[in-house]
Amino acid sequence: MNTLHRARLCAFSLLLIFGYTQALHAESSPVLEAELQPLKNAFAGDIAQVRAAISKLEWTGISDPEIFDVAAERLEANYTAQSSAAIELNSWLAKGLALSGNPKYQPLFDKVLAMKTRKRKLRGHVEIASQRLAVNQIWNPVITKDNHLAQSQAELDKLRIRNMLHANLPDLVSAGTRLVYNHHKTDVELMDEVHGILAAQYKSSTSPEHLDAMAWMCRTLGESGNGKYRGTLEQIAKDNAAHKKVRKYAEKYADYL
Repeated sequence: MNTLHRARLCAFSLLLIFGYTQALHAESSPVLEAELQPLKNAFAGDIAQVRAAISKLEWTGISDPEIFDVAAERLEANYTAQSSAAIELNSWLAKGLALSGNPKYQPLFDKVLAMKTRKRKLRGHVEIASQRLAVNQIWNPVITKDNHLAQSQAELDKLRIRNMLHANLPDLVSAGTRLVYNHHKTDVELMDEVHGILAAQYKSSTSPEHLDAMAWMCRTLGESGNGKYRGTLEQIAKDNAAHKKVRKYAEKYADYL
């Protein structure tokens, strides 16, 4: 790599980090502060507490360094440890750091990946975490759009899901739909959002990722128990303009209603 190319890559990396740092200073609110406060030391505990923190942070788009720096400091201090318990903890810390989407943690991942010792398990988890870190750098700003406007935790949870459902990122749309499926099938407002997006987009599905999102939407509507969605699913099942995978799922789940 010549000097000019290396300099350009360095400059680009700095711009990414600067841009992400700027995004971290988005508007806050009492609801967001109340959510963040118990998470400040979430990565300071044992494996069970670290896993609980990951469960709470997943799909929130939260990137606050006050939360994730704790995980980074622990991983930095202990990533060479040889015991099975330490490797397990470090693997979970890496998974937690990936949720931040903050590129400032990539050099730490690179350091772990450069190890030539027997800690193959940790390197494997960090490699996956490194990939997820890059993905979450794109996804987190989408999920957190207008989060400061929410007036309650319940409203905040739904706003994040709506942001995911309306994203121009099929994998994120699919993830948002699965959240509705798993936790909000009785929420008419969110179910209507899913219905509206499916009705508007089912004919344009071509990529595997978007087809997967549309299939999850069919399943979510079909298992909602709300008969008002049956007509749309039956229409999609008969529409030759739709991909055969979407038609198949629409037909299957229309029968559920």
